Amino acid sequence: QEKIIKLITNSNARKGQSKSLYYQAEQLLLQELGLDEFTPEWVAGYETDHSNVLDVLRMDAEYFQPKYKIIEERVKEYKNGWDYLPKLIKVSKEKIQIDPEKEYQYVELADINASIGIVDSTSKIFGVDLPSRAQMKLQKDDVVVSSVEGSIDKVGLILSNDKNLVGSTGFHIFRSKTFTPEVNLILCKSPVLQYLFIREASGTILTAISSNSLKNIVVPKLDKAVQEKITKLVQESHKCVLESRQLLDRAKLEVEEMIESKAN
Repeated sequence: QEKIIKLITNSNARKGQSKSLYYQAEQLLLQELGLDEFTPEWVAGYETDHSNVLDVLRMDAEYFQPKYKIIEERVKEYKNGWDYLPKLIKVSKEKIQIDPEKEYQYVELADINASIGIVDSTSKIFGVDLPSRAQMKLQKDDVVVSSVEGSIDKVGLILSNDKNLVGSTGFHIFRSKTFTPEVNLILCKSPVLQYLFIREASGTILTAISSNSLKNIVVPKLDKAVQEKITKLVQESHKCVLESRQLLDRAKLEVEEMIESKAN
């Protein structure tokens, strides 16, 4: 019992350390942009120019909430400059031809652990049984982001080396171009891009962020030293999570072996 308690205690400690490291990485980004103490507020009344409405071809009031403009201006004021998302992060629209007889590793929304930004698991499904939305090609180090406004916080980094990974058409898929996969993850999960994603959402019954609207998202050209620190923190965070699971698996194995020995 003491051995099992120790394993589980260490597992929980690693899990807590993982969350702490992830939080540090996110705070580093916000501090770099001067947004670490920014608290977005919903404003009841505000106005915008007619020219702004024509520029974005939007006339819904929510789009022009002042909080979005404040965040966008902070990004545009960044010392190293900025650019639009597709210029700095590759947006993959690559699809795969499903073979009914082949087994695939299917990633859907429920597989994302939003608290630390990883894809927790996949489902092994033969092509014939895959849902119609399973069309997007995925690979290790991709960052998947839900395109639906209500679940936009579902952002995860693919850690798996498995072949035949396939994702839902409900994801935006981002690949490394200027930044490391870990920096892509922190950017997409941070309040900075989260709010800008939400601003671009459109629709009636189900509001979503279209692929075309990604060209309106501004992204800072982060300092190289900051990128390196963020990358290291996220890698350490994910390492702690894997160690936490290994310790928990060992605890489970101890219990199973004890039960088997008693039964024999």
